[in-house]
Order: sequence, then C-alpha cells, then structure tokens
Amino acid sequence: MAGELVVITGVSGNVGFRVLFQALAHGYKARALVRKQSQIEHIKSIPSIEKYADNLEFALVPDFTAPGAFDTHVADATFVVHVAAPLYSTTDVPIDVAEFASTTRNMTKNILEAASKTPTVKRVVITASISALFTGEAMQKDSDVVYSWKSPICKDFITPMPEKAAGPIAYVISKVLAALDVDQYVAEKKPHYSVASIFIGTVIGPNDLFKTATELLKSSNVLAVAPLLGMSFPPIQSVYIHLDDAAMSHIRALTIDLAPGTTRNIVSAYNTVANPDSVRWNDSIDIAKKEFPAALESGVFPLGGAVSTLKALVDSAEDERVLGMKFKPLEVATREVISQYVELVAKA
Repeated sequence: MAGELVVITGVSGNVGFRVLFQALAHGYKARALVRKQSQIEHIKSIPSIEKYADNLEFALVPDFTAPGAFDTHVADATFVVHVAAPLYSTTDVPIDVAEFASTTRNMTKNILEAASKTPTVKRVVITASISALFTGEAMQKDSDVVYSWKSPICKDFITPMPEKAAGPIAYVISKVLAALDVDQYVAEKKPHYSVASIFIGTVIGPNDLFKTATELLKSSNVLAVAPLLGMSFPPIQSVYIHLDDAAMSHIRALTIDLAPGTTRNIVSAYNTVANPDSVRWNDSIDIAKKEFPAALESGVFPLGGAVSTLKALVDSAEDERVLGMKFKPLEVATREVISQYVELVAKA
C-alpha cells in the first residue's frame, strides 16, 4: 500500500533501478541497499529520482553475501524486493560454477532470513530468470514446449552440475539453484510472510540510469540495437519483457493475494503463445529504416549485424490477469531503445 516501506536491492542495475523508480512513483517509501557510496550519489543525481527524495533513503551494505548482511536494514519494512544478482564477466572463459552460484544463493538466503527476523514484513518479491524454467534442449533450439507460471524449475543443468561452465550457463545455474532454495526455505520454515518470484524474460527498454550509449549497450538492450550496429550474437530465444513491465511486475506482486508461508511464481514475459511471431530480434532493422532514417544516413547505425531468434513459447496470460497488466510488445521497446540510443549519441 502507498506510504509503506519497501526495501530494495540491486537499485544500481537496469531492472533494480526501474523497480526503485516505480515504487517511489506509486507512493511507496523506499530504502535502497547499495554496496558503494558512489552508487548513492549516481542514483540521487538522476532527475526522475530527485523529486522523490523525501521518500527515499539509502543503506550501505558492502557485502550482500555476509551472514546477517540485511538484518538491520530490513527493520520496519512491510515489503522486501530482492533484485540484486551477480553478473558474469566473460562468455568465453569457463568459470567456477559453484563459486559463482554461491553469491546468488547466499544473497537470497540472507534476504529470506532477514525478513524472517522482521515481524513487519508481509511480502518478499525476488527477481528470478525465466531461463530457470527452460530445459537444456530449449535453450539451444526452437521448442514447442509451453512455459507458464506452473512450469517447474528445470534441473537439466544441475543433474549433474558441471564444475566449470561459460558465464551464461553459470548464470542460469545460479538462478536455478536460488529458485530451488526459495521453495525449500518457505516449505521448511513456513515464514510469516509470503514470497513472489518474478521470472523475467530478456529485458528491453529505455532507462534513465543510462548516461551514455556505452552504458546502454552493457545491458540486455544491446540485443535491440545489435543488428543496427554491425554486431551479431548467437541465436536468442524469443522471450522478452519491456523494462517497465518487468519493474511493474515486482510492484504489483507486492499486493497480490498470497497466504503467509506460501510462494507464487510469476512469469513476466510477453505472451508468445498468443503472439508466436511477435519477438524477432532482427525486426529492429525495419523499425530503424522506417522511423529513424536520419540515424542510418548519418552512420549512427551502419547495419550489418544479426541476432537470430529461437522459438520459445510462453503463456503469461494468467500472470497478466493476476498482476492487472498487459505486457507491451517488443516493437514498442525496440523503438524506445533506438530512440534513447540516438539521443545519447547526439549528447556525446
């Protein structure tokens, strides 16, 4: 409810920042947990946040994985939204999977335990990845399997779990393990609060967090402009969510009907069952040619790149109903990202 305190992690990241903004814009008070003072200064300087200064406070937590890291910072909160997660630094060099996953798992455990020690907490919302639902086969080729909020966490990548793996695979494994940890914790501990896990798709959408075009390209938004910039990627599944819809999924999940001591998975991804051809990454080329011809003529977009699409079927109709939302199509997000990229290049 408006005016109640929401504790949020991951606010210096793409999704977490937008969750923070939406929480403030919808009348909540927010306590943002960050690891560095510089992150506080950056966020406070963003115009869209400045006007909500009276309802925003920060807390420095240098190590999110330290036992009890969040205990004192969750005090008096009604809601906790845990978005923070480590990112892999390389896609080419195999990394230690257990070590990488331990960061995600320890942060998640700390959040749940801190909430359990805080009687005022009613709901914990945790950012998960829809990739944790996909089979290994569906990660590599077109699939006719339909995924929804009822889909179980897929254990393909952890039976057995490799010692080392490329960054993207290690990331998926970390999300699988963390999601299983959440279910196990709630089943065993029966906490006084409920948990909503938001399984988000590939996030595309403009963000006030980006000050330069380079920063934009460091997010998943790179997929929306890669074909325009002469960049190519391996095939990417047709699983997408607009940044604003991803953020609002977290905010709406704060107040959906859930009994204490229970969990609910929510798939925050565009409904490709209802719109099977709606997510095609290379469509950005046609959008740019039609709506941003000056950017092509000036050389901002040299073209020549490609991001092919793997078919993935997601049925998020029930999630839209529960959240009271209608997810925006990729065309909208792509147009907005192209526009922001052009603006950031012009400013530079």
